[in-house]
Amino acid sequence: MRKAMALAVVLMVVARMAQAGPGTITYQGSLLRSDGTAVDGSYAMQFWLYDAATGGIMRWTETESAVEVAGGLFSVTLGDGSPFGTLFTTYSDLWLQVAVDFNRNGTFAADETYAPRQKLAGAAWALSAKDAEGLRGRSVLATAPTLGQMLRWNGTAWAPATPANQYPVAILQASLSELYIVGTAPATTTLSLSLSRDPEGGALTYAFDPTGRTTGAPASYGPAATASVAYSGTGNYLAAGWVRDSAGAVSRARALVSVFRWSSATPDSAGLTGDYPSLAVVNGRPAIAYFDFTNYDLKYVRANDSDGAAWGTPLTPDSAGEVGWWPSLAVVNGRPAIAYYDWTNGDLKYVRANDADGAAWGTPATLHSAGNVGHYASLAIVNGRPAIAYVDIINRDLKYVRANDSDGAAWGTPLTPDSVYEVGQHASLAVVNGRPAIAYRDSTNGDLKYIRAMDADGAAWGTPLTPDSVGNVSAYASLAVVNGRPAIAYFDSTNGDLKYVRANDSDGAAWGTPLTPDSAGDVGMYASLAVVNGRPAVAYCDYANRDLKYVRANDADGAAWGTPATLHSAGDVGYDASLAVVNGRPAIAYFDGTDYDLKYTIPMK
Repeated sequence: MRKAMALAVVLMVVARMAQAGPGTITYQGSLLRSDGTAVDGSYAMQFWLYDAATGGIMRWTETESAVEVAGGLFSVTLGDGSPFGTLFTTYSDLWLQVAVDFNRNGTFAADETYAPRQKLAGAAWALSAKDAEGLRGRSVLATAPTLGQMLRWNGTAWAPATPANQYPVAILQASLSELYIVGTAPATTTLSLSLSRDPEGGALTYAFDPTGRTTGAPASYGPAATASVAYSGTGNYLAAGWVRDSAGAVSRARALVSVFRWSSATPDSAGLTGDYPSLAVVNGRPAIAYFDFTNYDLKYVRANDSDGAAWGTPLTPDSAGEVGWWPSLAVVNGRPAIAYYDWTNGDLKYVRANDADGAAWGTPATLHSAGNVGHYASLAIVNGRPAIAYVDIINRDLKYVRANDSDGAAWGTPLTPDSVYEVGQHASLAVVNGRPAIAYRDSTNGDLKYIRAMDADGAAWGTPLTPDSVGNVSAYASLAVVNGRPAIAYFDSTNGDLKYVRANDSDGAAWGTPLTPDSAGDVGMYASLAVVNGRPAVAYCDYANRDLKYVRANDADGAAWGTPATLHSAGDVGYDASLAVVNGRPAIAYFDGTDYDLKYTIPMK
């Protein structure tokens, strides 16, 4: 945002202009925060040329969707394919205005547009002799032009000219800017110039280049503002789109399309291991807590890199008895921590690492031991302290407990948010609009339930709600906040479908109509919901075929869903899927029931 960022401009113009052809300018700038530190990353930028320092008429614009900034410095080439030569021989002076989408929300707000405009001085241009004739006498112009007035050199003096045709505004978008190839089938997206416009209200024609390799302007244009394109190779493609108005003026825009291929790894294959994995990012790298069925131990493993291409040696945070069922991994006050079930004693347990990586672990603590408690533990940070939702098997109740400190060194008294009949299975805890909330299964009625606390700590709880009660639904509920509202992915046992429902408000006081992202066969078990690059996505198991599947919504709310992809189908796989965003991409930990291994997959270039 403007308050957090500043724009320091170093302008170097290098014009390559043939006598009658299109030209380009190379714009170099520096992006600094208000504290003077350099900005890094990829940002969308928009550039305008005006005929005045303030006000005036916009004569050209171009949007670059992915400008790489390294150490605060960036360089971008503008104007390829546009008849720049007429701009610089027509107008006495031109000013460049720049906007940077620091918020990365696809728009350019007023506080992201930087002032003052940068004047492009005549001395910076290298023109042919013929073009230079039109610039003679610029320095002896006696009077400044009126704002918005166009002047033309008539051989002896500057004189008013009929306003020239304004360039169209080109805006290129990709319906999916990150594509994931599965197997040999190409990944597809739709390039759209439909938001482009002619400032003078005329009709436009369009041209596309999915790879951005076209030199100059395209040879032909058509009436379609969209184009479906397929990519079969991984990498970054700077797709280009051109718009042309009825007078022949052309503008270009670009959009970055990144193509990845799903790649798998086996973090642990020693014996029968990998049940109930819980994936999280720990100190910049993916890590997984899981159950070792051979030794009945709680296990933990962390990758050696930020993607999870290679993995370290598995560790054993707890091996006292038969422990580690249904682990839930989260970062607690800068260190990984795990909530889990002690099968031997029927207790809820918790353990936290001694360091930020999880290379060494502390002493496990028993948080609740009255009866048989701790199934389906779900760990989250609630108002600065770790908290856990779980089920009391003996009493068939939903339970909740929160620590008395930020580390989880001491814990409060367990509470019972819901005890009506048999409830609490597959509890999923998240913070919803500042308060803890839980999605869970009502086993008595086969209903999906949701409850939210009445305060930020979860000291008191509201009335349970039922987002879905049609048939036997709610198994494997997974709760997340999607575009400001709570949403739940779950399994419809009656129809064998993957279901998704989102609240109508930010608290979850009322819920929308459940949707079915996948109904092909018996699908939706072990659903895991996360927000991937601004849209909800679900990893789950196709139980009919024993496959790992993944589906992502077409919009930020999850009102419409894309085509489900089968990521792993060799053998009996896909159990206990755990989805998280790792290094900006979706990643899934899961159990391979054929090889009895812990598996992990992420799209890679």
